[in-house]
Amino acid sequence: MATFNLEELNKSSFRGVVFYTETTGLGSGKRTTEHDFINGGNITEENGLKNKTFTIKGYIGGDNYLAHKEKLIEAFDIPGAGTLVDKFYGTKEVIVDTYTVSESIKRFGYADLSITFKLEENKAIIEKDIVFTVDVRDESIANFEDEFSNEIGESLLDETANSIAEMWGKVEDTIKFLEDTRDTIQNIKSKIGKTISTIKIAILSVESLTTEILSILTSFDAVLDTDLYGAKEQKNFTNTLKSMLEDRPAPSQNHAVNLANKQSREYTNTVVANLTQISIQNLENIEFDIGGDLGDAKEDILVILDLLEEDLIIDSTTKIESIIIKQNLLNKYHEMRSEFIKFYTQKYSGLQILKDRDVSITTDAMSLTMELYNDIDRIEEVLQNNNIVDPIFINGNLQLLDM
Repeated sequence: MATFNLEELNKSSFRGVVFYTETTGLGSGKRTTEHDFINGGNITEENGLKNKTFTIKGYIGGDNYLAHKEKLIEAFDIPGAGTLVDKFYGTKEVIVDTYTVSESIKRFGYADLSITFKLEENKAIIEKDIVFTVDVRDESIANFEDEFSNEIGESLLDETANSIAEMWGKVEDTIKFLEDTRDTIQNIKSKIGKTISTIKIAILSVESLTTEILSILTSFDAVLDTDLYGAKEQKNFTNTLKSMLEDRPAPSQNHAVNLANKQSREYTNTVVANLTQISIQNLENIEFDIGGDLGDAKEDILVILDLLEEDLIIDSTTKIESIIIKQNLLNKYHEMRSEFIKFYTQKYSGLQILKDRDVSITTDAMSLTMELYNDIDRIEEVLQNNNIVDPIFINGNLQLLDM
């Protein structure tokens, strides 16, 4: 019958220092977020893998065990990752999490070991690049057709038409530099020019306004997806869209003026929402040399979404049909924001890496972002990147971008 040398059978090592393994336990799992709802029920969302943890029970012993023990403790205390050769799981690059060395007069000449290792790098499931796929077109057009009125009188319609023409003039300015003979570019310039010149006639029909908007948006889909639109042009474009919202007519004490302003605001909101969607999609085609370039476009887009949401007003006089339309659009804006944050984090991480940061003292999202970035607007980025549901009580290991 074959005989076995137990020391050879269960030998393991860390940083080349040998010890003897009795058991190895592997721990891992999935990171999950549970969403509980007021009216009952819940949804559990999977958010990737937890790090793999190896818990090893073992021992050392023999005539020179005291020196052996010191070498092993030194190996455990060296900063950074080291090579673990485990009897059951083979060679792994690990970091020492905790360890215990126990000795007893009842087992003199031996030291019992309990060590917890964590993998230096837990291989994530490789996913395809995030592509921004949110489409706000149907919801925004439905809201526009529900809100826009062309029965406010000829003089007020003229004011509205002038405001709309001025808005399209600003959009046209963002592509005037594209002195190119491509059909798509000439087509959009022609369509914008035609809309500006005929808007007073077209405004008599809400359907014709919708048709014009959709026609120009379709042309823009192709224009932004060109090699002529680089990082600088993208920044200028998103900044112009933000300025268009910020420059919308302010509320007035004059009821008639307010009616005209409301129509131009609804029109501008619809156009900007869709051009913002196209702009985000175009980010896939642009390479930024530094994080700040993308950061400028990112901040403009987040402000745009804030302004669009603020203009979706639901009060006690809103009809149930209109409430449903507005809620659908609001949900789409929220979806745009969530997917955009995921998208720009991936894009931004090519320039600035998401890094582990241990938050040992419980804090809240506002305090954390102010401390790290001096920028409260990055709260959503932190929550989204770490799948945090409760922004009030935050601690533990977080994934955070640099400044």
